[in-house]
Amino acid sequence: MSPSARSSATLVQAAALVSALAACDIQPRPKPPPVDPATMVQAARTFYAGTERSLRSGDRAALLRLFSADGLLMVLDGVTTHYTPAALDSLYGPAWQPPAYFAWDSLRFEVLPPDHLAVIGEYRWLDVGARDTVRYLYVGLIRAVDSSFVIRIEHETRAP
Repeated sequence: MSPSARSSATLVQAAALVSALAACDIQPRPKPPPVDPATMVQAARTFYAGTERSLRSGDRAALLRLFSADGLLMVLDGVTTHYTPAALDSLYGPAWQPPAYFAWDSLRFEVLPPDHLAVIGEYRWLDVGARDTVRYLYVGLIRAVDSSFVIRIEHETRAP
């Protein structure tokens, strides 16, 4: 087939595809209804209070529900790791120990429309048997799903 014949055939195929798509009357996916930022922030505060309770109580099943079905991108003290749901299940498996103490401190929430929030603050963690709490700086990205949130990204760095 000559170059001009291939070009003509490609144009005919492209025109047929455009016609087929137009005939399908594809509707754009509806946008989620707008959510009041204050309502999102209050819901996020409730979500993070739940994470605190789950960590303190060692509720592994509840902890696993906190994360996105796509897994978690975690940066901990400068080391980046992508955890799949299976890897998170192993991380919070039988060998995982809940902290002796955990508390969020000074969390701020920034709405990133339409359905994400950035969470910035600190937390204090005390390992079982340790003498002092360790303070971490925290940045998280959460996404609204159904009537709650899931954590997509966390960046945690030991505070100086």
